[in-house]
Amino acid sequence: MLLLLRASNAWFKAVELGNLRLRWFYSEWARPTARLVAIGILLLGSSAVAANLIEGLMLAYTSAFREGDR
Repeated sequence: MLLLLRASNAWFKAVELGNLRLRWFYSEWARPTARLVAIGILLLGSSAVAANLIEGLMLAYTSAFREGDR
């Protein structure tokens, strides 16, 4: 996730500085769009962690598996 954030920030920084030009994307949009993308990446990453934590707790407390199960 950290690598994805760094790559996204580098890409938007290049757009902001004019090193990367896209006809349909204004350089003024780069910084706010980078922040929105970073929030989206963080939310996706944290939702996966939260889902795995909840699933683990459900398995532990519902006794879905017993000792010796394979």
